[in-house]
Amino acid sequence: MRSLFYCVVLLHLIFWVSCIGSPRSREVKEAESSAELLSDSDSLRLIGEYYFRRGYYAEALELFERLSAAYHSDSEIYQKIGFCYQQKGDYANALEAFLKAEIISPDNFWTIRRIATCYRNMKKPEMALSYYHRAEKIQPENLSVQMNIGHCYVEQKDYEEALKYYFKVDYLDPEGGKAWRPIAWCSFLVGKKEQAQRYYEKILDDKPVSLDYFNAGHVEFSLGHIRKAIDYYRRSIELDNGDSAKFLSNFKQDAPDLIASGIAASDMPILLDQLMYGITDSL
Repeated sequence: MRSLFYCVVLLHLIFWVSCIGSPRSREVKEAESSAELLSDSDSLRLIGEYYFRRGYYAEALELFERLSAAYHSDSEIYQKIGFCYQQKGDYANALEAFLKAEIISPDNFWTIRRIATCYRNMKKPEMALSYYHRAEKIQPENLSVQMNIGHCYVEQKDYEEALKYYFKVDYLDPEGGKAWRPIAWCSFLVGKKEQAQRYYEKILDDKPVSLDYFNAGHVEFSLGHIRKAIDYYRRSIELDNGDSAKFLSNFKQDAPDLIASGIAASDMPILLDQLMYGITDSL
């Protein structure tokens, strides 16, 4: 009877707060006052779930952590603690909570993906890969998992392996274009210039941004198509509000990749002079 009474009080509170459309501060204050009155775990969990659904993750986190001792074998509690930490950008504590959830439910796809995401955000691609591969075994055709595996290999500079996963995404979703950009860029980095060119042509025919023209310019430059490279570079600057200083900074940053593609270092200032003089003449 006591638990039933608490639940009725709690539901009445939630209904009242929702109906009056109070600002967040009042909602939190009212719910916290009820939390002090209601001591049983089930009622506190209902309040935590209410916070969680409304996106009040700091308040939800406080209650879920209080409840974790009572629900120490409930993976969902640790999933939600981890998610709350993740929303705060605290990946270390999020990871700790997700790993506890994994111990309880080791084959939970959602938890495995969250652990992988935390490792990736913590700049540990090798650990992220091990969990993304586990997720892949559960859902082998999940496009997001395949893309993230590719991204992890890129972060390890294993571009050939990354391409395998990006091509799988392109095969599973040929019209989506999700993998076109990483396929084009990785193809350029491993010396498959014509393949890179084909994908950049598809990208430029779709919805290109400044970076697409910039990278496509690199490909044309490496193929010896100087005029086309200059045209693409100029278009990149135009789409970036004419910010030639930013272009030059990015070009300098990519210089090692350009040299690795076979472009002579001495050819770079010549092309840049042609590009910049052309921009100046057009003003």
